[in-house]
Amino acid sequence: MATNQSNLTINNKSGVSGDFKSTYLFFYGFLVLGLVVVLVGQWPRQPLAALLWSLACLATGSFIGFLFGIPKVAQVDGPIAQAVPGGGAAAGSISSGGAGYRLLVNTNLTDISDWLTKIIVGLTLIELQKIPENLGRASLFIAYSLGGADEKSFAGGMLVFFSVGGFLGGYLFTRLFLTGAFFRADQPNLTPSDANALSNAVVSQESGSQQISSDAEAAAKQIRNRPLDQMSPEEIPAWAKAQLLNKDYRAALEGYDKAILQDPNDVKLRVEKAVAASHAGQPRDVVKDQLLDAYRRLTTQTSPAVRASIYKELTYACLYLPPPEGFNRAIQYAEEYLNDPNNPKGGRAVAKIYTNLAAAYGQKYHWFNLNPDPSVDLSVVRAKALDAVKKALAMDPTVREQLRLLMDPNYPNKDHGENDLEVFANDPEFREVLEMSAVSGG
Repeated sequence: MATNQSNLTINNKSGVSGDFKSTYLFFYGFLVLGLVVVLVGQWPRQPLAALLWSLACLATGSFIGFLFGIPKVAQVDGPIAQAVPGGGAAAGSISSGGAGYRLLVNTNLTDISDWLTKIIVGLTLIELQKIPENLGRASLFIAYSLGGADEKSFAGGMLVFFSVGGFLGGYLFTRLFLTGAFFRADQPNLTPSDANALSNAVVSQESGSQQISSDAEAAAKQIRNRPLDQMSPEEIPAWAKAQLLNKDYRAALEGYDKAILQDPNDVKLRVEKAVAASHAGQPRDVVKDQLLDAYRRLTTQTSPAVRASIYKELTYACLYLPPPEGFNRAIQYAEEYLNDPNNPKGGRAVAKIYTNLAAAYGQKYHWFNLNPDPSVDLSVVRAKALDAVKKALAMDPTVREQLRLLMDPNYPNKDHGENDLEVFANDPEFREVLEMSAVSGG
């Protein structure tokens, strides 16, 4: 089978969340240092009064920073979001018009913020020359509660330090955290049925093998345009799956990286990440290793469907590895699954495992036909390839076209690397089983 060895660099950083954490730690130390200085400096006099004034300045500055940092909400004059009874379509969706019960985001706080910030900026500019005088008066006012006019300098420093610190902290907290919280609150929520539809959407390394229901497609459209850093922890796996279904593999890998950090033992997430990595063009060894990570985490509690999916993708990935390692590994994992009496032996995924097993035996036959080994009986290899083809067809007749593609060198628009069964192209029994004409090309 064809292989693509190009590399893809994935950014595992969490973006805004990491920025928020660093900023939070900086201001935490900044403010704690200031409070320590205030308490130590005022301990012989009025420490509680100094603490109260520090917190008051901090709160005032934070409030002003909050006003400056509140995000604006763009409202539309045309199509308007409509509420849908039962919550099937969330309130963030756009209606094409018509009368009905319409909802808009309440922007009163945004409007007040806009007015107040303009007033504050305007008054500051007008009274710019009086700022030192007003600061002195305010410092003197605070100083009397700290022990007298001699505390004016200390009060002035405390006033500036905590007001500026509060402003910067309030502004950055609003921009880095509350903006995302507002966005999430205004966005349609992913319902359990939407998440379930996305979870059940079948993805594979094989091109064109995605099975997407209309519900899954609708759920993917609803969530995929929202920024990853504004997803809740519960929504991240669904977001990553939506990007995978949308063929945005770089974004999907970033989402799966975050989802796996949250739940390292979720083998399904690891399989889907490997599928995204395969489509993104990462080296097959990398894809194989990611699937092996999932394989090693299999437990008795792993669902039969997920177990079959892991073996299907793992055997498929091994077919792309150089021979003889590739086909030996594919045979090993396929037979391991098929020989385990506890594994289900039906369904499309299992039919694909048989298809991959047939391809692996085709590769093995071709390899040892060119590199003879007395210990390898080619007639036995052929018989096992034919048996796997028959069992795959019996389980799921829709795999017939894939098997034909692997065997027929003249298959329309065929990738030249999809040649695992071409060694049997003129074998009458294979052609009969695949309902192909008795003579190749006839």
